[in-house]
Amino acid sequence: MWRGATDGAKRLRGIRIEVKARIDLAGWGKPVTAPICLFWTKLIVTDHCSEDLAAVPGAWRGAIEIDASGRLASFA
Repeated sequence: MWRGATDGAKRLRGIRIEVKARIDLAGWGKPVTAPICLFWTKLIVTDHCSEDLAAVPGAWRGAIEIDASGRLASFA
């Protein structure tokens, strides 16, 4: 996932990649979910992600892999 403004490629330039885990807690009266930040990286979205991932703000759905160019990409 990445955080920041989504209007235009110029604004993506300084946005960093964040690695989060979603933890579901059982045993409570209602469902409890906690999004936990595992890593706040210095990796810039436009330098380290494929165009399809960089185009999706917020949480990415599905598996992520490192593609042949060495960038994060949706698992094919």
